[in-house]
Amino acid sequence: MLRLSPLSGFTRDERKLLLLLGSGSFVLMSNLSSINVALPQIQQDFDTSLSDIKWVAIIGFIISASLTLLFGRVGDIYGRTRVYRTGVITYTVGSCLCALAMSLPVLLAFRVVMAVGMAMVIPLAGAILAAAARPERRGQLIGISASFAAAGQLMGPTIGGLILDIASWRGIFVFNGSLGIVLCAAQFLMLRSGLEEKRPGRLDLAGAALMLAAFPSLLLALSFGVSDGWTERSTVALLALAAVGFIGFGLREARFSAPLVQFALFRRVPFVLAITGVALTAIVQNPMTLFVPVYLQTVLDLSPFSVGLLMVSFPLATILAGPIGGRLADRYPPGLVAATGLALLFVAVFTYAQLSETTSAILVLAPLILAGVAGALSRTANQVVAYQSVTPAAYGSLAAMLNSSMMLAGTLGTTITVGISESLAESGDAMSFADAQSQTFILLLPLIAIGVGVSVLGAWKRKDTPAPDLAPTPTAG
Repeated sequence: MLRLSPLSGFTRDERKLLLLLGSGSFVLMSNLSSINVALPQIQQDFDTSLSDIKWVAIIGFIISASLTLLFGRVGDIYGRTRVYRTGVITYTVGSCLCALAMSLPVLLAFRVVMAVGMAMVIPLAGAILAAAARPERRGQLIGISASFAAAGQLMGPTIGGLILDIASWRGIFVFNGSLGIVLCAAQFLMLRSGLEEKRPGRLDLAGAALMLAAFPSLLLALSFGVSDGWTERSTVALLALAAVGFIGFGLREARFSAPLVQFALFRRVPFVLAITGVALTAIVQNPMTLFVPVYLQTVLDLSPFSVGLLMVSFPLATILAGPIGGRLADRYPPGLVAATGLALLFVAVFTYAQLSETTSAILVLAPLILAGVAGALSRTANQVVAYQSVTPAAYGSLAAMLNSSMMLAGTLGTTITVGISESLAESGDAMSFADAQSQTFILLLPLIAIGVGVSVLGAWKRKDTPAPDLAPTPTAG
């Protein structure tokens, strides 16, 4: 009989690792979005423009997304727990320094320090857990870990708003820095790193440099294209730089003996379907986290506090559904679990597209909860398939590829939906916004339907193969 209790069947070491690494993922991911609510106050304190202050929000995301592939590979070579520890320390130092920043350029510099730490921690947390878990429990462990990370990212604005009510924007960094100090102490006590974690390999620094040029350029072009126009000289230049960088990266990686991105994986149908499913989920989910708060405030005229209460349902649903999705993926074909999640996402988007300016606010809970459950099921099951496609020695690189695809797909989805919505809006009033967002999300439905079909096809074609034996990995002490 299948038991869906989140922690059922775990060993003591697995539970300790989950608590430690899951908490770290929650704290670091929440920081990516918690500062957004404080941007107006930071702008006022530093007496700067809105176009300048937005860098506080996006620079952390851009830097961490650009360095994820590099540090995933570094962890595979030099030891995942060693790099993870270094990342937690770097993040904590950066957060504490941000609280002391006396100018915008200094604050941005310290945000870069935080982002480097996050780039070390986010991919390697999942890789450490996947390697330490028994094969029959890997999906459940991945599901819970993914729930922590997703919940942290979604609850960031709520946490930031609560802190801002009792302190200044500096209090957000003090809070995150304090939690970072606790994490540093906990991981030195509980997270052991063995010499067996080191694996021979070469690090492609030239490829990392090309990615560091290409990835930020693409993200910036996607961000600026909507606001400044796609034909603007700066947008075109960024797109050109991104294209050159990605082409150069591809040529470099194809020749390098130990590439940051293992292109050979894309010859494996299960892996391709898995990473596509992960990206598709992000393409649809991320725009909802942007549109729903705007809809609640500008169309339904709710207070920020009420919006925060309603939005909490999203991460809560993700937290509860993640472990269940992982356990189901351990017991049944992961492709079918992923297809179920995407089918629920179809229902969630269709339901949200029916909302209007006269909808009762409580009805927004239905698509929010459905989307949270759907994303957890789809993302977790597809990650299980992806980890089954590689050996444990490559888990760090794989986790980095999954995170990079989610970040890029989420940015792309948000950019596309915002652009479509703005083009469909006939005016700037609430009714026009509601109509435009309804039409925009209806356009996403065929994409989700294709994803459901592809997941089912992948589950049908996939041959069951035994999970690879796990190499010795660190455990909780």
